[in-house]
Amino acid sequence: MLFEKYSPKFIEDMIGNSSAFQKLKKNLNTAGTFTILCGPTGSGKSSAVRLIAQELKAEITEHNPSEQSDQMKFLEKSSIQTSLFYQKKIILIEDGDSINSLRGLPNIVDICNYPVVLTCTDIYSNKIRNLKSDVIKLQKPRWDSVAKFLLRVCEKEKIPYENAAVTQIARMCNGDIRAALMDLEILSDNITLQTVSTLGNRTIQNNIFETLRTLFGTKNFSNASLSIDSCDKSIDEVLHWFSSNIPYKDNELVQAYDHISKADIFSSRIIRNQSWSLQKHVKNHLIAASVSGIETGFMRHRHP
Repeated sequence: MLFEKYSPKFIEDMIGNSSAFQKLKKNLNTAGTFTILCGPTGSGKSSAVRLIAQELKAEITEHNPSEQSDQMKFLEKSSIQTSLFYQKKIILIEDGDSINSLRGLPNIVDICNYPVVLTCTDIYSNKIRNLKSDVIKLQKPRWDSVAKFLLRVCEKEKIPYENAAVTQIARMCNGDIRAALMDLEILSDNITLQTVSTLGNRTIQNNIFETLRTLFGTKNFSNASLSIDSCDKSIDEVLHWFSSNIPYKDNELVQAYDHISKADIFSSRIIRNQSWSLQKHVKNHLIAASVSGIETGFMRHRHP
């Protein structure tokens, strides 16, 4: 398969995030460090840790929440166990978002003599954001970088292609190299715009900051609606983030908060009466607040 054949063999083979990977390498080469590696699905979080461990000739102890019933007990045991061949050792905790509780993690990190790295997709979740650590954020590879990589693969594999079609695959994959290579393999007989169209439109999820940029920048009802639907957070979470980031100025605030308060009322009724049919009203009032004329210019959005 193309994904297996073209998976990175060295950290330098990873697309994008070179400065972040260099910082991660430094941390993983230092005993007792605790790093939170945050990034969207497909950005190479776990792969980067494994490649760096390979380069450092370090043993890696991986912890996946789906495989352990008592996560903290397992981690505590791993943190004090000596490497089998007295090598360097790295503890990798995958999918921190999925672990039920991270309450005991700081104590484990304090007694651990090995570098510990926790991967997650949402650094702002309540159980992760208060952990004291060195945070390294990975970004999705740019579509043009992905396109160049895919073109090289097509040339090496002698796959017939149209430039525009490969570019379209790179845009559709939303930074997920694995997905792009899978699409390339599916269409490997002949990659044209017509064959790419048979893949269908992949639903792209936006993170909350991308959603906020749209909501505070658009005056178009459809754009605001699409942004909310594409967000990786629930409608209630989007409402909370939006209301917490409204700038404290201008007369439009009154109108915006009027819609937000009404959306909040509907949200409370949904929870109290389990009347999920009312959720459309939460969304409609949030959209109305978005297009109510709030002028923000550039602003740095913050966690509620």
